Amino acid sequence: MVREAAPLPKQASIRVRRGDAREVLAKLPEGMQSAMDLVVVDIFAGSQTPAHVSSVEFYELVRPLLSPDGMVVINAADGKGLPFVRGQAATLESLFTSVVAIAEPQVLKGRRFGNVVLIASNSSESNGDLEWLPRLLAGGPHPQDYSLVVNLKSSHAALFLSLTQRRWIPRHRHESCLAMADPARVRVWADALIRMHLDPEQWSFGFDNAKRRAGLCNFTDRKITVSRYLSEKFEDDEIHQVLLHEVAHAIAGPDAAHGPVWKHTAEQLGYIGGRTHDGEIAHERAPWKGTCPSGHEHFRFRKPTRITSCAKCSRGFSRAHLIVWHKR
Repeated sequence: MVREAAPLPKQASIRVRRGDAREVLAKLPEGMQSAMDLVVVDIFAGSQTPAHVSSVEFYELVRPLLSPDGMVVINAADGKGLPFVRGQAATLESLFTSVVAIAEPQVLKGRRFGNVVLIASNSSESNGDLEWLPRLLAGGPHPQDYSLVVNLKSSHAALFLSLTQRRWIPRHRHESCLAMADPARVRVWADALIRMHLDPEQWSFGFDNAKRRAGLCNFTDRKITVSRYLSEKFEDDEIHQVLLHEVAHAIAGPDAAHGPVWKHTAEQLGYIGGRTHDGEIAHERAPWKGTCPSGHEHFRFRKPTRITSCAKCSRGFSRAHLIVWHKR
């Protein structure tokens, strides 16, 4: 198409290579390594990017081509929740020191289908706050459409502040997958959220020993905490939602509770859960375990003192469904 519809002038000294991008990259001469200032990846099969040109292996072929200050720019398209973009961001972060995402705000928040431009580089200059990006975007023809710039390296959680969904299922097998939340990573996310939405001089983050609730916003100590036990059981997206929930409390104030002010604040942050956490409890740490005649298991952290029946078998109290407790 380039040769026929948009032929380049001969003096441009640009050679067009036709073929599969990954295969062509593998065959480039060694003299091209460390010589590229810019590599653009804009590959689609319909509305999706093929897996073999969006994997770690593919970008391992791209990285040696870049000059010390070179960068790779990827045009990615995705829909609600941005599962593909999230996978690409994680993949790039495993290979490059700086990764940035640029998109129209509603797209980057995962609310509708659209394009996200990812920029990755190992340049020492790109490791800072990338102050040049806002100026560059503001000078474009539609600056209002690109108002959200994210630096993933200096604020590791930044991309996840907008890419919110209940569960992330990778689209391609080569993409990096974040499974159970890692405490160190949770702390990075929390610190990034506090830096972006609160005053880090006043607010802090920590883990607590709660076994029934996931998170807490302590207005007295100005501290947001997450259960260390539940954080080990939850996936990344679930923990991120807990953090958004508590940060919304901190912004809305102690009088807001779970009212309309808190709800509006939480929605603006990208929170999609309910007023309370409805996930599992850390039942493996509960000393008391009960079983009903039907085999349903129940857990208590304190010794049961009353006769109880299984709510799963009967809505009301029923002696036919009594729970037998024993200490583990």
